[in-house]
Amino acid sequence: MNLKDYLVEREQNKDKPVVEKSYVPYGVYSFADLDSVHAAHEFQEELREMYYDFVVIGDNILNDFPSEAGERLLTLVKEFNARLTLMQRELVSGSIALFKSKEDESLYWVGVPTNKFIDRENDIFSDISHRKLVKSLDEGSVEYPDLYIWHQKPAVGKATWVDYDERGFLVAGGTIYKDYEDLVINLLANSTEPLGMSQGIYRKDIKVDSDGTIIEYKPFEFTFLPHKNACNLLTAFTTQ
Repeated sequence: MNLKDYLVEREQNKDKPVVEKSYVPYGVYSFADLDSVHAAHEFQEELREMYYDFVVIGDNILNDFPSEAGERLLTLVKEFNARLTLMQRELVSGSIALFKSKEDESLYWVGVPTNKFIDRENDIFSDISHRKLVKSLDEGSVEYPDLYIWHQKPAVGKATWVDYDERGFLVAGGTIYKDYEDLVINLLANSTEPLGMSQGIYRKDIKVDSDGTIIEYKPFEFTFLPHKNACNLLTAFTTQ
């Protein structure tokens, strides 16, 4: 910008405030306080949207499956609780908690097995690959993965839902089998290092494009393991 243009622009903007006004509520005395206020507002908006979705899905169940409404609504409530728990925690390694459902005393887990970012093996699972997986699971053409400990059988649980977060994270949740609840609880309670998640995929179930980016995949297992051994550093494991 030359001097003439600068002077013209300054004249045009002379009545505008140098700093635009921003709402800062009473009781905020630092940027950290303000960040907390913004985070709370964002959480409230996200929660409101999720609650609206919950109500609409519930209406769909009541309208389309009246004879199965009770069981389906209980499952929906469990999913809602699991997602609410995940919202309340940062999706980072080490965010682990253990507690059982009050409804049926079952142990539930929620985690982030993978995402769309490059991992330690230089693999990239594309945005479309995650969306295809969620669609295939919803349609029933792909079976939900088992849950392993450090990629080792036997399965200690099962994924019952998988979704894709718009921020690029594949979020999954499910149950821990009754016979392995004590094992999982003790293992996580006594872990001396943060835990992450990973997944197991047969090579035949992976498709890549010309650049080597993964465009389709079907995992047969999700696993929790020490974070330092996870393929992707942005994965996390938690239980509900």
